[in-house]
Amino acid sequence: MSISHRNDTLFHVTQFLYALVFSIPIWVVYFQSKITISQLSFLVGIQYAAQLILELPTGAFADIFGRKISTMLGYFLWSIASLIIIVASGFTQLLCAILLAGLAEALISGSLEALVYDSHKQDGSASEFSKVNATNGLLFQIALAIGTAAGGLLYQYWHGLPYLAYAVACGLAGLLSFFFIEPKIDSEKFSVKTYVKQMKRGVQEIVKTRDIALISLFSILVAGITWSNNLYFFDFMLVELKFPDVQRGFIEAGIRIFNVTVLRYLLQNKHIFTKKRSIYFFPLMMTICFLPGIWLRDWWSIIFVAGAVMAGTARFIILAQYLNDVFESKYRATAISAISMGVGIVFVFITWISGPLIQAHGVRFMYSVLGVLSVVLVLPLSFLVVRSFERTSDVLRQS
Repeated sequence: MSISHRNDTLFHVTQFLYALVFSIPIWVVYFQSKITISQLSFLVGIQYAAQLILELPTGAFADIFGRKISTMLGYFLWSIASLIIIVASGFTQLLCAILLAGLAEALISGSLEALVYDSHKQDGSASEFSKVNATNGLLFQIALAIGTAAGGLLYQYWHGLPYLAYAVACGLAGLLSFFFIEPKIDSEKFSVKTYVKQMKRGVQEIVKTRDIALISLFSILVAGITWSNNLYFFDFMLVELKFPDVQRGFIEAGIRIFNVTVLRYLLQNKHIFTKKRSIYFFPLMMTICFLPGIWLRDWWSIIFVAGAVMAGTARFIILAQYLNDVFESKYRATAISAISMGVGIVFVFITWISGPLIQAHGVRFMYSVLGVLSVVLVLPLSFLVVRSFERTSDVLRQS
């Protein structure tokens, strides 16, 4: 068995377990039973802020000590964080769990993706990474659907059960990560000097050329805006629309299945989703689905919510390949972590300003705010990214 085939299998299995987030439909209600809405908004932002601060150090850690070790630690820490949430009685304990979760995300972010991509590069099959990542995206959505549907039901038996089940799933993912094979890449031995150099080089990698800087910035803005919805406003929206706990679980599961279907039959079709159309897909979907937020009511609003979630999911499949194609193997995990750091800045900014806005106007108003950001920031940048793609294609044709 080739290194890429083995790592692909483990990639899919561990990410499937990692995506069984049983707490998705109930976490807003669960946290609100222990803390205030203002504290909730703060915790959502602080988790990403912790990840933001730790992204470059953990990315460099993965490049120097090994992506396998980094990924394994991340899964185990998520398991511990979930157990702390169960026994937490107030803000302080939940803050500790959230900070631990931020560290776990930072350890996994970039390192696992870089491990799989470099496995294919070592086997001479780097072009297959997009297909592997797309398959992982589909499996991830299926697992999210299963976890979401089951989470609402588990919550009825015991409020801590969704978190206990997720702790077990992440613990198992951590154990399976031991069997990853570390690809042979040009790495340096650890020292303070190389550590600082690695972090600096990762940042330089995402702005190495004007074209790379454009696709990096585009990815950061798309991910920051859509991910704030997928991780926070999406769940809050369904609570604000007054869907019951179990019903929310099945609604969110249905949206995940819808995502799987669309991603499987449309986004992977290279004839329909060319590079140009793929880039334009994001500002189009984000504007259509977010901007009418203040008017969303009842069941028909689920169409817009589902479209917004799909835009957030699609960025993993579409944009990840474009980024990995332009980053050097030696600095790939650090560069991806630098991208995630940028996403974190956008995410933290949006979630922290959302506190008073949600308090005064509700989550639906925040949806419209995200729509305005999509029109003002993402749409103009999409034209520049497409132009850079066309410029690159012209150069290749002339050569």
